[in-house]
Amino acid sequence: MRLLIEQIQRVALIPRPLLIVGERGTGKELVARAIHFASGRAAARMVTINCAAIGDTLLESELFGRERGAFTGAERARRGRFEQADGGTLFLDEIGNMPLAFQQKILRVVEYGTFTPVGGDRERKTSARIVAATNADLRGKIERGEFLRDLYDRLAFEVIAVPPLRERPGDIEILARLFLEQFAEEIPAFRGKRLADSALEVLRSYPFPGNVRELKNLIERAAYRDTTNEITPEDIGLLSRAEPVASGGGFMEQVADFRRRLLERALAESDGNRAEAARRLGLSYDQFRHYYSKHFSPRT
Repeated sequence: MRLLIEQIQRVALIPRPLLIVGERGTGKELVARAIHFASGRAAARMVTINCAAIGDTLLESELFGRERGAFTGAERARRGRFEQADGGTLFLDEIGNMPLAFQQKILRVVEYGTFTPVGGDRERKTSARIVAATNADLRGKIERGEFLRDLYDRLAFEVIAVPPLRERPGDIEILARLFLEQFAEEIPAFRGKRLADSALEVLRSYPFPGNVRELKNLIERAAYRDTTNEITPEDIGLLSRAEPVASGGGFMEQVADFRRRLLERALAESDGNRAEAARRLGLSYDQFRHYYSKHFSPRT
């Protein structure tokens, strides 16, 4: 994370487009905000748009604005996000979900800083710095013809990779305490609560597929559930979330499902290294091979 912070500080002052990549919930927007406030543009606006949350027909109007009468219902002109962010930063979240035809229009703005509002006939200029983010594999999308290589090249003056929470387990306790403190500041009734050592141990052993966002939600929910001043693993409820059992079947079927999920998680945390996965589960390598063949070998 120190390397990430150094990268943010170094590139923030360079007025070029940037691309932030990382899994869902890793904090890509927080990185974009840190870049904005360290860039010398803090006096201007940072404008955010989620490209995956707006339909294709509305995205052009949202980004480029519209003239009065551009389409039915457009009774007045409206400034788009590029114009709103002039002099500041425009954060294009989930840019990997943008359709190809629209990528061409974004490419022109990135290259020349010009755009035309919907229904307009005159180009306008913007000095907004573009920071894009995605959790998609853009290189894979390029190979499949789903993302423009030229747009990737323009955006990727620098690519900032935000690591998932499972790769920085030392941050879990720090963030958990921070989120609890912030929640108590927001809701004074929760002040005085603390995390039990057993709760922190459970948190450290959990892979957090939802990353920092999931940790924040877990802590806030646990503070709400806790009826004392000490938050326990039962308040967090990770056991049922981490290893859900089969919804159907008898006792043995559900035990087998639970066992299979333990194997899957250990392998995921060990990057597929079976010896390391065995050590994580407290099994000998032969025991691990036995259970693996039992639960994952193809049936004939």
